[in-house]
Amino acid sequence: MKKSLVLALITAISAVGGYFVTIKTQTKATASEKVTEIIAKEVKVGTGDVIIGLSETASITIPTHGIFFDYALTIKDILVKEGQIVKVGDPLFDVEVEAVDDDIETLEDKIDGYQEQLDDINDTITSLNKDYDNAVKDKGIETEKAKLTLDKSLLQIESSQGNYEAQMTSFDRQKEDLLKKKADLQADKSEYQALINTYEKDHAELWKLEAEYDKLDDEIEADEIWVEGREDDKDKELDDAEGAIERLEAQIDDVEWQRDIDIDAQEDKIAHQENVIEDYKDQIDNYKEQIKEYEDYIKEQEDTIDLHKDVMDDFADDNEDYMGINATKENDTWEEQIENKEEEIENKEDEIIDLEILFDEALNNEYNNPTDANMSATALAHEKLLTAETKLEQLEEELEELEEDYDEYLEEFGISENVDNDYNTLEDEHDVLNDELNARKDTLDDMNDVLTDMNDMLADMNDVLSDLNAELADIKADATDKISDIQDEIADFNTVIKDIDEYRALINGNVSDKEAILKDLQADIAEIEAELKEIYNGQELEDLQDILDDIIYDLEQNAKDLDDLDNDIDNTMTEEQYNVEIDALEAAQARSSYDTTVANLQDKIDDIVADIADQRDKKEDVLADIAETEAELKELLEIVETAQIVSDIDGVITSIDVAIKDETKEKQVLIEIANHIDNTYVKASISQDDIGQLSVGQDVEITVDAKDDVTFMGKVDTISYTAGPSMSGNVNYTVTTLLEGDTTGLYEGMSAEATFIEEKALDVPVVELRAIKTVGKKSIVKIKDPITGEPMEIEVTTGLSDGVKTEIISGITIGDTVLIESAVTSMGPSSALKNETSTQSQQQMPSMPQDMMRPTGGGGGGFRQ
Repeated sequence: MKKSLVLALITAISAVGGYFVTIKTQTKATASEKVTEIIAKEVKVGTGDVIIGLSETASITIPTHGIFFDYALTIKDILVKEGQIVKVGDPLFDVEVEAVDDDIETLEDKIDGYQEQLDDINDTITSLNKDYDNAVKDKGIETEKAKLTLDKSLLQIESSQGNYEAQMTSFDRQKEDLLKKKADLQADKSEYQALINTYEKDHAELWKLEAEYDKLDDEIEADEIWVEGREDDKDKELDDAEGAIERLEAQIDDVEWQRDIDIDAQEDKIAHQENVIEDYKDQIDNYKEQIKEYEDYIKEQEDTIDLHKDVMDDFADDNEDYMGINATKENDTWEEQIENKEEEIENKEDEIIDLEILFDEALNNEYNNPTDANMSATALAHEKLLTAETKLEQLEEELEELEEDYDEYLEEFGISENVDNDYNTLEDEHDVLNDELNARKDTLDDMNDVLTDMNDMLADMNDVLSDLNAELADIKADATDKISDIQDEIADFNTVIKDIDEYRALINGNVSDKEAILKDLQADIAEIEAELKEIYNGQELEDLQDILDDIIYDLEQNAKDLDDLDNDIDNTMTEEQYNVEIDALEAAQARSSYDTTVANLQDKIDDIVADIADQRDKKEDVLADIAETEAELKELLEIVETAQIVSDIDGVITSIDVAIKDETKEKQVLIEIANHIDNTYVKASISQDDIGQLSVGQDVEITVDAKDDVTFMGKVDTISYTAGPSMSGNVNYTVTTLLEGDTTGLYEGMSAEATFIEEKALDVPVVELRAIKTVGKKSIVKIKDPITGEPMEIEVTTGLSDGVKTEIISGITIGDTVLIESAVTSMGPSSALKNETSTQSQQQMPSMPQDMMRPTGGGGGGFRQ
């Protein structure tokens, strides 16, 4: 194997990244070449239907209609064939008509007999109608007589009741007058008794108020003298308190001024510390990003080592026959250039280690003394370290380009090493990759240690910030406490002022209150005097007692008059109530007679109406028999006239059940006709596990084996309640679906497949299911960029899927080009060894077995373009 192939593989392995490729790998110079390639099929996103449901095999069934004749006939000729389409009225058979003459005569006699029955029924109905009219007339007369007797009895009751009520009204009026007079006398008695009882008490109240008035008048005069002596003392106390308040308010202003100065200074310190912390957080975030990049690089390096090991193993397997055979001289000049470049890389790596040490020292400096100068020094050290790392990457790329140029030089001049050297080179490269990986892991550990130190320093900075905030809180609290103490003193002096004002108001109010009470007493005394004059009307106690004795005498006379009136009422009520009860009994007898008369007459009318209804029902039955017989007669006459039997429906003849010269029996089926236009069904057998998913009226999609380019639609018509026969022991139920639309071309027994639709999405964007790759919880497809033509991954939101195509809700639209990738391995012709890495787009791709397809894509350590 040529060294150019080995180095090309190493170069491809060391490259990080990659996205969409087709790889061909050739392994032997003397045998057929094994080629593995990833090819992509370009498919435009279009619209389609996605239907999910239960699918079962089924068969077409078309119900037939049998044509028969009510009488025996002889078939003279058959005018149609099986499979022929007929319409209503088309002739089907020629028949001999001589045999139906007796049947025609029998039907005519039967119609005459029905007509005689009809005449008898009409006569009976006429007679019953007359009886009905007479019964209605009799009911009217007898009812009126009974009603007159009843009305007379009711009028007598009203008259007796009126007399009784009038007499009782007179008694009630007399009793009402006596009761009113009694109530008035009792009220007068209560009033004068109350006046006598309260006379001395009411006057005692008046005398008490007059005594209180004299006492209060003396107290007011003494208070006015005392108040004049206390006014001067309170004025001096008020002046002293107001002066003290002014001095305390000035002290509050001084405390607030000093507090504001201290708070501003402390807030400046806090703001500075917060800025220092934010800057340090930014440095930590940047350092974390470097660690993440370093971790990603290590992961890519590990993937590269794994891939490199696979290449070594493949190389050893493919070239075991050539190991130790070929040997060539290496080009010293190229080797020297490569060694020089590798030496530069090693020097640069040593320089990075020194810069990392300087960066760590700067970080420690800043941690111990977080000044602006130390922070700037840390940022400068970090910038130098990043610049050196960038230079290292540039040197590594230059080494890679130099090695590629060397490979091209060797290939151009036919210079190669032996296979052993090629394999040794692979081993050396593998060791170098491992050493480099271990070195970078050590560096990563050092970086994580530095990050830990930085986080510790950040925690210390946050502690300093917390201390500063605590000091600020103490400053505010101390000032608040001082102000609160001064305000408490001011409150004490305000309390003194309030007490002085309240004392003045109290002593002045006390005099005013007593004067107001004195005035109220004057008003109360005048009011009581006026009330007593009004209540007693200037009368003495002896006058009131005489009036009360006269009222008691009048009450005794009123009670005697009421007793006499009650005796008269009792005598009158007994006599009049007897008369009313006699009249009521006579009225009840008249009512019963009236009701009985009306009921008996109505029963007679109802019986006649029922008889008329029975006769009319009989008439309807006879008329129906006549119509049925006349229809049979008409059919026979038409047979006699045409000597043919015709079709009564449109459809296709499915079977002819008689032959020429056959003598048929009554109602024997002569021919079967199927009408497929409205009566085409599909029957499917559904297992007991699935039958619960179906319901009458459910949409069904049907495909027929014989018509693979047409899809029919229908709805579930019936679901059998009982299970059908089964040879395997499974329990199945027959489900019948009625097809909709044009069913021309479908025949009884055709094989079909019925899909009982549970969910569907019609005319929506769809792609093939195999174009979608699941990454975590995301659905990813590769599409062709409409501008650059390059492949790109994009996340999509999917909907329904039937296992072949999937609905796309968002992410891509109709017209986008989706790439469906497949891996193909084949054996090619023996030719000059080479390696190709390219991207291909194909409009068509041969169908591949599912197990040969695998996803391709980018990732650390893969081949890239």
